[in-house]
Amino acid sequence: MNKRLRKKKHIAEFRQLGFHVAARYPLSIPDSQLDVLDAELIKFLESRDLAIGGSIGREHSAFITRAWCRKESCRKHPTDTRRNVQVTDAERDLLVKWYVEHGAEAVAGPLIDANYSSEEEFERSTPVLPTP
Repeated sequence: MNKRLRKKKHIAEFRQLGFHVAARYPLSIPDSQLDVLDAELIKFLESRDLAIGGSIGREHSAFITRAWCRKESCRKHPTDTRRNVQVTDAERDLLVKWYVEHGAEAVAGPLIDANYSSEEEFERSTPVLPTP
């Protein structure tokens, strides 16, 4: 299959990876502070060109992947090629570290193909926090 078709179908070097994350903030954090933490989380993800799908709040589960944009105007700088870079294990670990530093407990699942994972693989990759 030629490069154009691989890119169009998001396969081989163009596949899009992502991971699940589950997080819980303790009840000692007031609701007003949760709004601030949610805003900080969004800023943290956007600064790394990551996108979140799911819920945020005191206890949440979400799917994280690279924020993709096909337009040249989306790049921050003409030589910036991050829009073609996959999510990495290091970024996953960095996100879990961010949660812990902000008083939450968090667990992240393995990297999976965001477009072509089977339903079983998708469900298996969803982490579960221990019951408080």
